[in-house]
Amino acid sequence: MPYPADPKKVKSFIQNTLGCTCPDAIFTKQEIDNDIAISGIENCVKLCIGEKLLIYLVAIDSIDDLSESIISIISEGRKERDSIPVNRFRLVLVANDVDAVSAEAHLAFDSIDDLDDKVHLHILSERECEMLL
Repeated sequence: MPYPADPKKVKSFIQNTLGCTCPDAIFTKQEIDNDIAISGIENCVKLCIGEKLLIYLVAIDSIDDLSESIISIISEGRKERDSIPVNRFRLVLVANDVDAVSAEAHLAFDSIDDLDDKVHLHILSERECEMLL
């Protein structure tokens, strides 16, 4: 179910925290769904911005099975990106231990065959994502 979020904070998060260089015009339309399941992981957040950008925020509690989860989430995100269609897909893993998750996540991400340059991985702390969680 969509929920209201401050559009200025969403824009700031995407441009400043994620480093996206999207033009301001795309931020006029923001769809945000929280408490959804992505690849069997509950309590995720999905953002679709200006029909150009798809973002999944997924909280990671443990690095157990992280590699398989990332491969599955990336696959699901790419399928959704291509079916909507939007231009880019960004997966944001939200972690307490950013260093441990980052190392494991990047290994899994780098192992995915046929990734294109329109798929991005970010590992952030809860504090960095608190406005959207």
